[in-house]
Amino acid sequence: MNRRIATLLTLTLTTACTAAFAQSLEEAQSPLRKAVLGHQIGRMSTCEYPQGYFMRVSAVPTVGDIAPDFTLKDTKGETFSLKSLRGKVVLLDFFATWCPPCKKSIPFLVELHKSFKEKGVVILGINDEDAEALADFGKEKGVTYPLLVDKSKDVHRAYGIRAVPSLFVLDAEGRIVSTEAGFGEEIAANLLKNVDAALKTIKK
Repeated sequence: MNRRIATLLTLTLTTACTAAFAQSLEEAQSPLRKAVLGHQIGRMSTCEYPQGYFMRVSAVPTVGDIAPDFTLKDTKGETFSLKSLRGKVVLLDFFATWCPPCKKSIPFLVELHKSFKEKGVVILGINDEDAEALADFGKEKGVTYPLLVDKSKDVHRAYGIRAVPSLFVLDAEGRIVSTEAGFGEEIAANLLKNVDAALKTIKK
């Protein structure tokens, strides 16, 4: 175990947060479940979009479905295709820069990315705002994973997004393992558990 992860384990959490993550730590000794964060997460909250914001919304993909494919560019102009990431665990984070729970989730996702990108975990933030504003937000928040621009909102519609943050964990075959709407202690624990489970689908 590297020094950074060991340090994380010693950090003090709030009582509620400690309980949520302690259960995950007791269930297994996987490295992912040892990535306990040292910041206060708090209760679950979410931000809903106004009715009709996305106009026509496709049927919401559910657990067990193959995630809808897409191709988007990040804030640097690099192109990302979901299908090209088969063989890796992918966490999709649909978020907005104005959304408080989205902002609260960023440190969690950054730490998850830093600790486990070498194990095959890819995180993609997906946003429907301007690329320049998104790039500024990513720099301000210290985001270390790609932020993709969905200005047309086509990908949001394909995933049936009605609130942010909306998070999807995909296994190595591109199948949806879990979906979450909002962010808080319970959702953070669920993400750790489901990313951990999805890692087992990566072929060695």
